[in-house]
Amino acid sequence: MTLKSQARYFAFFVITIPALALVGMPFLSGCYAKLLLKEQLIGMPLLPTLISISSLFTGVLLTKYAENM
Repeated sequence: MTLKSQARYFAFFVITIPALALVGMPFLSGCYAKLLLKEQLIGMPLLPTLISISSLFTGVLLTKYAENM
């Protein structure tokens, strides 16, 4: 494996972990923050759905960024 290939794998790993946290994967800080925010928005039925949709699009955006590295 060349040095450039190793650097690319390392950069992909470095970007993937924060991306998973932003999306809200279990056992990462993003999941905890998303759950706390959803608890506060009980009276607003549309906002929790919008939070889930925004986390999905955040994941897509960061995946596209990681693929183009």
